[in-house]
Amino acid sequence: MEDIIWKKNGFTLIELILVISVGLAITFASFQQMLKTNEYNQAKIIGEQIKQVGNSVNSYIAVHYDKLSSLQDSNGSTQDPGPRTCGITTSTCSISINTLINEGLLPQTYSDKNLFNSPYTILIKRSGTSPYYNVTGLITT
Repeated sequence: MEDIIWKKNGFTLIELILVISVGLAITFASFQQMLKTNEYNQAKIIGEQIKQVGNSVNSYIAVHYDKLSSLQDSNGSTQDPGPRTCGITTSTCSISINTLINEGLLPQTYSDKNLFNSPYTILIKRSGTSPYYNVTGLITT
């Protein structure tokens, strides 16, 4: 009796499915890590933008404390470029990114929207009693 020897040419279907499954699992894991890295980088950029705007708002408050504590509007002048809109009943003033750009506190090329194309809202609130007002800023996007 002769032994029949089978020659193996190529891969079996099970072997191919196994190799493709492992490859897909590795690709999926890499893709998930790439998404996490991308989200982290976007959050970092937005955080840096908010920090820069926050520092500019703090400088703006320091420069215009007298006008903010008396809730004076500004439509624009050489000494108070504005725009700034204040409400006496709410004890708040609203400014924009353009206000900070006009003051020279942000670069001319600074965008009034963040990475997700969402605009900034800057609200400055006065609290306390005269002459020792506490003026604080809130930035939302």
